[in-house]
Amino acid sequence: MTYQHVFFVLFISFFSFSQEKDSIASIMLLEYQKEQADSLKIKAILQLSEYHVDKNFSESKKLLNEAFFLLGKPENLKLKSEKAMAYLVQGIINRRTGNYVESINNYMKSKAIYEALNDSINISSLLHNVGVVHRYMKEYRKSISYYKKAIELKSHMSNQTYEIGCSYNMLGVSYKRIKKRDSALWCYEKAIKLFTEIKKEKDIYRVKANIGVLFSDQKKYEQAMALYKESHIYHKKNKNIVSIANSYYNLSTLYKRLNEYELSMKYADSSIILATKEGLKERRSLGLLRKSFLFKKSGDYQQAYEYYRKFNRASDSIHNIENVKKIQELELNYKFKQEKLKDSLQFSLEKREIQLVAYNEASKKKIYFILFIITLLFGAVIAYLIKRHFEYKKRLLELENKELLNEKEQIRSAFEKLKSANSLHDKVKVKQELVKLKILTKEDWNYFKEKFEVLHPGFFELLIQSDFSFTKSEERFLILKKLILETDEIAKITGVSSESVLKTQYRLRKKMGITKEINILDFIGK
Repeated sequence: MTYQHVFFVLFISFFSFSQEKDSIASIMLLEYQKEQADSLKIKAILQLSEYHVDKNFSESKKLLNEAFFLLGKPENLKLKSEKAMAYLVQGIINRRTGNYVESINNYMKSKAIYEALNDSINISSLLHNVGVVHRYMKEYRKSISYYKKAIELKSHMSNQTYEIGCSYNMLGVSYKRIKKRDSALWCYEKAIKLFTEIKKEKDIYRVKANIGVLFSDQKKYEQAMALYKESHIYHKKNKNIVSIANSYYNLSTLYKRLNEYELSMKYADSSIILATKEGLKERRSLGLLRKSFLFKKSGDYQQAYEYYRKFNRASDSIHNIENVKKIQELELNYKFKQEKLKDSLQFSLEKREIQLVAYNEASKKKIYFILFIITLLFGAVIAYLIKRHFEYKKRLLELENKELLNEKEQIRSAFEKLKSANSLHDKVKVKQELVKLKILTKEDWNYFKEKFEVLHPGFFELLIQSDFSFTKSEERFLILKKLILETDEIAKITGVSSESVLKTQYRLRKKMGITKEINILDFIGK
């Protein structure tokens, strides 16, 4: 079957699916228009805004502004879940428009509300979205840790197949960025399997596009082209604007690697037009950089220089010494080319050698002066960017410290209640609060041990005086076992699997030489 026949069949199937999608949007719009009560209207607006994040970015922002306006009314201040959802969608929009600090800020606001509501499903979604922001900031290993936390949390819940699939897809992207291509491909295949189970076609094609990027990096251009075109046709028929802009850029990249620069330029232009219209700063800046490269390849150094300047102005995060060198290289290449042209037109053959010597001396002085001015300007720019980066890191640290203080307060509160609990019923309630804690960092554990020692004085001394030389993980297991916590509960608090906790328990029994019938804590006490 030829490519033409394949694309014809795809076109017919996608056309019918597109009609189905449009009908979904129409139903959501009718629901939004008919609701009278603010609470129901806000829910309908937020659902429609989230739906349009991929299809109509401008409409999504407009709807979200309306939702915030309604949530600001005094009678709607009690709508906590809706406000958390609004912050979550705003965070996604901030991320897509390159405002990463605001994105994290809105995610943290949403997370605080969902934690107060004990909404684990949406908390896991926020972990995923925070991971995406760190990926855009090129903090790939940090993004991987967030995706893994999200997957771990979602795996204990029902009906989370779609969310888990999304996290595996993004996990694959981050693995690709750190050159772990086998891990990336495994994650992509896992995501496709999950999306296929629940028939999420749009997300299947997104993953296929990511696999295309992986193939392109491995110089498997034919396979990459097939996946790109298949995904592009689907997104275009279904009007997924953000995905269309991405697929235009991917096609531009592939044609660039195939040295088909005219086609690469065409698709780069299409990507820039869509990205500019929808306010997708990161995608637009990359498109401008691509055009600078293509003009340079064609020998048009003036246009290459102009587009590199546009790229620098458009980019919110990519300003470094390497860029300064590239600008200087483009500028000097262009100036030298122009001056050579002037030489050929202005100087006669008889005077050429003498005038060239004089001209070169003047040019050197001019170039030195220009480079001096450029150095001063870029020194000022770099100083400003360093200052802005420091302020940004400071804001992130403040947000993380706030979250850490909240965790400490939860630990303190749980132990205070445990200390004052008299009845079995009270102790069971406090135990349920303990299970909700997340004790992952060294600082959390030190604080936890400090509170534990007040409740059970002498327990740590007993462990130290024993002959078994307990490891840190064994010590943590014994502490939590002393609080009468089960295996699954210990796993949840410490952020590890139940199997890992059972292995720790097995190692302890083997080290102490006791069977399953003997209680570990009683044995230590004796």
